[in-house]
Amino acid sequence: MTQVRILVGLFNFFRNVFISLFILLFMTLSLIIIGVIVLIIAVYLIFELKRMKHKLLALFLIGLILFSFFSFNAVFKGREIKIESITDLENAAKLYFNWLGYIFNNVKVITANVIQMNWKGNQTT
Repeated sequence: MTQVRILVGLFNFFRNVFISLFILLFMTLSLIIIGVIVLIIAVYLIFELKRMKHKLLALFLIGLILFSFFSFNAVFKGREIKIESITDLENAAKLYFNWLGYIFNNVKVITANVIQMNWKGNQTT
């Protein structure tokens, strides 16, 4: 009878050890698999960010070209500007950058006025 209890006790001991090792192995493999998945996602995101950076640069350049085109048309509309010499180019550049300066100044004035406005409304009691 005592030999049976010893065998049952040994069986339970080895079963518990086997289950513990199995759980440890399963957790280790799970961590490795999760680590590999995270690494794959990180590499993918790095490549996507590089590609996105190029797309954003391209969009910025396209926007800059469109802004320049339409602003040049707005500034020089109705004016006879011929660029035949360096002085003509200097006069056109002065006119354009003067206009651009006025635009930024107007944006600054409007922003300052918006900040100083009473946004709380009228207080009625």
